[in-house]
Parts: sequence; C-alpha cells; structure tokens
Amino acid sequence: MPLPTDLGSPNIPSDPELLRDFVTESSDRLCAIEHLIADALSGSSSITPETVNEIFRGIHSIKGVAGILGLSTVTDLAHRIENVLDQIRHQDPESAPDVMVLVWRAIEELHRIIGNVVKTESSSLHGLLQQLDAICATVEEVDAPHHPNPRDSHAAAAAAIMGERSTRISVADLDWLSSVIRDLPQARDELLTELRAVAPAKSIAAAARINLLVGDLQHAVEQMRLVPLQRAFQALPRVVDDLCRRFGKKCRVTFSGESLEVDKTIIEALSDPLVHLLRNALDHGIESPVDRVRQDKNMEGSVIVAAEIRQNELQIRVSDDGKGIDPAQVLQTAIHRQFITSEKAGQLSREEAIQLIFWPGFSTANKVTEVSGRGVGMDVVCSNIQLLGGSVGIESQPGKGTIVLITLPLDARS
Repeated sequence: MPLPTDLGSPNIPSDPELLRDFVTESSDRLCAIEHLIADALSGSSSITPETVNEIFRGIHSIKGVAGILGLSTVTDLAHRIENVLDQIRHQDPESAPDVMVLVWRAIEELHRIIGNVVKTESSSLHGLLQQLDAICATVEEVDAPHHPNPRDSHAAAAAAIMGERSTRISVADLDWLSSVIRDLPQARDELLTELRAVAPAKSIAAAARINLLVGDLQHAVEQMRLVPLQRAFQALPRVVDDLCRRFGKKCRVTFSGESLEVDKTIIEALSDPLVHLLRNALDHGIESPVDRVRQDKNMEGSVIVAAEIRQNELQIRVSDDGKGIDPAQVLQTAIHRQFITSEKAGQLSREEAIQLIFWPGFSTANKVTEVSGRGVGMDVVCSNIQLLGGSVGIESQPGKGTIVLITLPLDARS
C-alpha cells in the first residue's frame, strides 16, 4: 500500500459534537487496548487469538468512524495496524512478541494523533507506516527496541479539543451514583426511626422533606442516564453518503423511533454495531443501480433503521432491500477458509449457515479494502450486544434483502 502523500491536517468535520464523541470514545477504547497489550507482553497474560480479535475489533471501529468524519490520517494508520493484526491472527500470536511491540507503538501513535486531531507530524509517522507495511510484505519479525509505556494517560491531549463548555459523565460514574442512591431509602428509614424516638413531633415534617429530596435525586439520576436514540443514529446518514460515493451506488436511509430515550449504556453499545450494519448493507447488500434496474428494482436502494420498545426491551430492526445472503456461498467460504469442515457444513440448517457471518474473521469479500474483508464488522455487532445481555437475529432472502434484529433489555448495564 503506498504511503499517503499528505499526512498533515486531516479533514476536520463540521459537526463538533460528533468529533468530541469520537475523540473521547476512541481514547477510552485505545486505553483498554494498550492495557491488553501491556499485560500480554509483561507476562501477566498471554497473546491469545481472542486478545488479537479484541484489539482488531477496537481498531476496526475507530477506523470506521474516522472514515465517516473524514480523518484520513487516522483511517490510514488504523488500516495499517489492521494489516499487521491480520498477519498475527493467521499465525501463532505467541510467536510474534516483537511484532506486537510494533503494534503497541502504532497504537500509541494513533492515540496521539486522535488526541491532537488537528495536526500530525508526518516525518515520524512515515517511518512507522513503513515498518507496519514491512511486516505485511515479509511476514517477518521486526526489530522494535523501543518499549513505550501504554499506561500513560492521553486524557489531557483529548481534552484539548473537547472545549470548556462540555462535560462528559462516564457510564461507570453514573452506575456508581445509581448504586449509592439505591441505598438512600434504607438510610433514610434508619434515620427517621431514630428521629421518631427522640422527637416524634418533628419526625413527620422531616420524613416528608427527606422523602421529597430522595425522590427528586433518584429521578434526576435516572434522567441523566437517558439519552435519545438519535445520538446513536446521527452518524449513519454520513456512513451511507460516504459509501454510496465510494461504491457508485444510490441508497436512502430512513429512521423511526429516534426520539425514544434509553440508558446511556445502550447508546454507547449501539453506536459501533449500527455503523457496521450499514457498512455491511451498502457493501454486500445493496446492488449497483445497473444491477437493480436489471432486477426490476428501484435504482435507489433502501435501508430502514426502526426502533421500538416492547415489553421492557429495545428492538432495533435494520433492513435493506438488497441482494440478501446466499447460505450456499456462506458455507462455501466457511469451508474454503477452514472455519468448518464439509461434513459439519452438511449438518447446518439454512439459518445456522447464515449465522456464520458473525464469527470473528469471517468474510465473504474477495479482497480486503478499507471498508470490508477483515471479518470484523459483524463480530463487533454480536460482541457489543451480547455484552449487555442482548441478542442479534438475522433473516435474509436472496434477491429480496436482509433484516437484522437487535434486542436489548432496557435495564442493560455493562
């Protein structure tokens, strides 16, 4: 892959809220990845295939959103990191510690670039990109003597572009506050019991006042946790527009239920899966205008993202009117890439065959591009949703389209 000719200022998007969210969420994600690598290289844990897959998912998600925002330098470096991780994933991860050190350095650099999203130092980055490309060209170990400390905080750099008028409350802090407030009624009852014993006349007014305050506080915290689904949907039109331009396709995306308010944990868990589902629909599902006309379809494809609440569950249905999924092609790919044996493939039902697309590393794409071919997108969808006790279902008819149904409990907590 040729090196980018312009590693200077990336295309800073016009939506500051999307950019702030990207910087903060990417910083959190990269900190977690750095800890994973540090633990593996220090010997406190091992470099397992699942460790590599987890790192892969995080980098792939960052690359996807960076592409939407037009941050070409971030996208390019993330893509190079994916190339190396893909090499490690198809070998024995334990046999390449020096390569993981280079990945570590690249992730630190990615962290720095995102924290200082306005400018990148091209000279140092060129050298790092060349080392990453060398790994993929030779599949050999690269000498990387420099061991950076991945535990250094990048919060200050990320905060530089966050602005002084914005405050982000982490889900963990909200969880802690909610747990404290749940204990308040018991403490209130104990206090009032003591008060009635020494001053029964005053206890009635005090009880009323404390009940009111506790109730107001509980309500306030619950409201702080609620966020409109629009926050999870807001980047999706840009995903569709960007991919339509790349692929020469026409597609419209429509939404329903975006005004529904759900817990902030759910919003954060949904953002990446929804992006990956739309990327998958545009890349693998929606046909070109010429092919659609040949099939007597409208030359403009359609993707619908519909949300509703049913029996204390949030259901999000992502449907497209594209070419659908061919179970036979899925099985053929799975056998060819040694995910399953021919004997096992013959035992799978049509529905079970389609479920194979959620396996880490599985892809029916013929080549790897910046958009697809890694087998990461649908893995991210499944992993994120299952972490919150949710489920992902899929229905598809060749020639007619695909429906992916995400179901999450409204009281989901990570």
